[in-house]
Amino acid sequence: MTVTKLFVLLSLGASQVMAAPAALPPELRQRWERFQNALRADDPAAIAALAKFPIHSNEFGGNIANPKTLKNRYATIFPAATKKCLTSATLQPLKGLIGHYEVYCDVGSYPIRFLFNRIGSHYYFTGIDNINE
Repeated sequence: MTVTKLFVLLSLGASQVMAAPAALPPELRQRWERFQNALRADDPAAIAALAKFPIHSNEFGGNIANPKTLKNRYATIFPAATKKCLTSATLQPLKGLIGHYEVYCDVGSYPIRFLFNRIGSHYYFTGIDNINE
């Protein structure tokens, strides 16, 4: 095998390793699946059950204080394109922060980041961030 072929094979292997999503903690994986299923079912109450209020948000009217506010803003926060993105996306760990995960959806005029954090011994939906703000 030539040095060039070996380099190409090693490069391809490295890119596959770097592209592989990080394994989620089991509880977070279950909660993420429940969140995605709640989006598919258009169930704001189920999403609220997975959240820690207030949900911090620099978009959609500011912080979301309680389940009723989430229900009232649900259609604005989760239009069809965002739901489609989130139901096929994979949470990724935030670099340098243990217990903090994020997912991006760039489906409108700006990308939105959805945050999940470990609080105590559980993971919760905790934030929505317009990363351009």
